[in-house]
Amino acid sequence: SYITTIQNKTINTSSNLNDIEKIKVFKKLDLPKKQMLQRCLGIEKFNGGQNILVQGNNNDKLYIIKNGRVDVYLDSKYIKSKNEWEVFGFDTLIASNA
Repeated sequence: SYITTIQNKTINTSSNLNDIEKIKVFKKLDLPKKQMLQRCLGIEKFNGGQNILVQGNNNDKLYIIKNGRVDVYLDSKYIKSKNEWEVFGFDTLIASNA
């Protein structure tokens, strides 16, 4: 599990089909699958320093960063940063639903 926090900026998640096209992992999907994905997405805004995913908590969402940066920590140790048009939450989404 991860502790994911936002640093310095507000981030927005995205539900726009054109935005989905910018995400590497979704590029190979055909249009009907991208449209299905778009219908499942919503928009959330987070402020700097706010925890999004917390180690030990269940996750039922996959996040796309439209702007800003998210830092990922595991057991209070910095792991990596995620930047604009990157996806996070997949690992915890799968673990929460296993």
